[in-house]
Amino acid sequence: MKIKITCDGQKYMPIDDFQYFQGDLKASTRADIEGLKSLIKKYGFSFPVFIWKKKIIDGHRRILATKELIDEGYELEKDIPTCEIHAKNATEAAKKLLMENSKFGRITEDGLYEFSRKYNISAKDIPELKVPDIDMDVFMEMQTGNEDGGPQEPAEAENNYAEQYGVIVICDDESSQEETYNSLTESGYKCRVVNT
Repeated sequence: MKIKITCDGQKYMPIDDFQYFQGDLKASTRADIEGLKSLIKKYGFSFPVFIWKKKIIDGHRRILATKELIDEGYELEKDIPTCEIHAKNATEAAKKLLMENSKFGRITEDGLYEFSRKYNISAKDIPELKVPDIDMDVFMEMQTGNEDGGPQEPAEAENNYAEQYGVIVICDDESSQEETYNSLTESGYKCRVVNT
């Protein structure tokens, strides 16, 4: 079984030559890695790894997931595509790693809906997709399939979503918010945390 390389890079590196650089900066669950492995099997290795002197700036999880697939009997079709990041030293490279992993924007439900509609993508097509701040199960329920299986706007509604009803609970502080959230989710309610 081959892992296809479905992108290009400045140069290519054997998978065992990569060096981990970020340590425990980001956490991944077993489900995260399994989802990534599933995507790599489905779509191939689709994005180059950003490196500085063989140290991974962006791509740690892709390399980890690919190594696990190799341990399971998969083979790489060729070496891994990379893009070299310029930095004067390890400190500057570490700063760039933090910049790459920080968030300067976020995906909104409206934006995701319009994007998926424009490109005829159903969230059900990519069950591994995780978007912070969006309950993907609820999002999938809101999408309705058209003849091609992609999302479309509901015919009877002017907005892009099925009707939803909610209650906003104003809390005195963060610990009260957390306690209320935990209590409601334990009771079976779907909740979102909002800070204003």
